[in-house]
Amino acid sequence: MKKQSPPQITQNEQRIKEAAREVFLKHGLENARTSDIAALSESNPSLIFYHFRSKEKLYQLVMLEELDVFLKGLVPIVKDPATEFEKKVELFVEHFNCLVSQGPHVAMFVLTEMLKRHSVVKIAIKKMSNTLRNSVMAEQLRGAVSRGKYKSVSFAHVIMNVTGLTVFPVIAGPIISIMGGMKQAEYDQLERDRQREITAWVLHMLR
Repeated sequence: MKKQSPPQITQNEQRIKEAAREVFLKHGLENARTSDIAALSESNPSLIFYHFRSKEKLYQLVMLEELDVFLKGLVPIVKDPATEFEKKVELFVEHFNCLVSQGPHVAMFVLTEMLKRHSVVKIAIKKMSNTLRNSVMAEQLRGAVSRGKYKSVSFAHVIMNVTGLTVFPVIAGPIISIMGGMKQAEYDQLERDRQREITAWVLHMLR
């Protein structure tokens, strides 16, 4: 039996998705208005519901596509045999920063979906985990440990440090800025300044 090709997305659907991405990343699910998505896509709310059934369904589709782009972007970093481990850490950090620089909504979406028993996000991340564990980057770390350059740690330790140092400050930004007595502009500058130091911190923790 001939396998059917997936249906092609229309220009209207593509415009709606692009507009929804901008609105969702700026406002999140709860504060995003269908009327804003419709206006930005030069469409109307009824057409959005016709194509995507609900704002929640559209949000999930957009966020899953964001996650897919993010995960696929990790592959060339961790698999490249020509790049030293330390440079890979820098690129790894930069890639995570690209995710969180869009705002906390993608990260919060991933965390929320991971708590569900049956989640497309969980399946996607499990597939990526095999790529990470068996990557050139992981092998380079094991080689550096065997030579005594770094202490004996797993590659998961590196992922944990990069994730914690990049994602958590964005998610917890409102709390940290209040505790530090900072205005939003001051906190944003603090984030930009500290991001340049994350690679050094991650590598220092391996020594």
